[in-house]
Amino acid sequence: MITVPRTWLSLEDQIRPTQGRKVHLIVDVLTNENVLKIPFPMEKRVKILKLVINGVNLGRELTYTEDKNSFLIDLGDLENWTSTKNSSGLTHAKLDFNFITTDPNVKLSHMDLGYETFIEVDGYKLDGGSFTLPRGLEISKGHVEIETFLKCGKIEKKFKQTVKSDYVEVNEKRRSYKFLVKTEFKDIVNYEKCEIKFRVSYRVVNERKYFIIPLVSFALLIVAITRFNALLSGSGEFNIEYLAAAVAILGITLNFMNEGYELPLRKLIFISVLLLIVEVSLELILLPYGN
Repeated sequence: MITVPRTWLSLEDQIRPTQGRKVHLIVDVLTNENVLKIPFPMEKRVKILKLVINGVNLGRELTYTEDKNSFLIDLGDLENWTSTKNSSGLTHAKLDFNFITTDPNVKLSHMDLGYETFIEVDGYKLDGGSFTLPRGLEISKGHVEIETFLKCGKIEKKFKQTVKSDYVEVNEKRRSYKFLVKTEFKDIVNYEKCEIKFRVSYRVVNERKYFIIPLVSFALLIVAITRFNALLSGSGEFNIEYLAAAVAILGITLNFMNEGYELPLRKLIFISVLLLIVEVSLELILLPYGN
């Protein structure tokens, strides 16, 4: 006998240098069987790297084989699991499916203003989750959209809800959004003897405070172009305050990029930084000889 009372989804998005997503699908199982057969969570077309299944309350990695669209997982002796049997004599096994997807269904903004994304998981009902984003980004309005699809014979049903994050934490300068599916929603999704899958989608945008970087970079670029024209006409004057400000802005911008921050309007920033470096270099080389 096998029942799956709870499922928790944990995601960690990456969009540079390559797109990818770390996934933890944590499944609570009640069973009296030593070999567990449960659904494969992702469609076969999804590219998965380094799939590991850990027994959380066993403290070790589990061996498994694939059987069509399912896993056959060796739980070993159920007495070794740190668990108290329930009234039906079933052992609680907490399984952590840990893997990386290299095609995470991410649609980047053409203006480098975030991205839209979704993930689909087959065979499970979602109870809650945690989404961790790249540095400098946040989920738009703190909302995620959850769709659950049921197919019972010829009858198909779809349940949809928008969930606001219950808690946001910052770890290593990355935002992580925690949420729980509404209780009343979980109660109406009864998937015994039915095919089920869920889809979670969300929109990611830049944190507002980082828009100051492209604005300052662009403003400094305008000043640099003006000074470059003056340099060409022979009327340029050495200005230590300007050079200090330019070098400081360059240092701050490059430091943010080096630390993996997703800055808005990246293309504009790159162009501004490149031209600013050229202009500042020319000033340092040419102007001292003119004074």
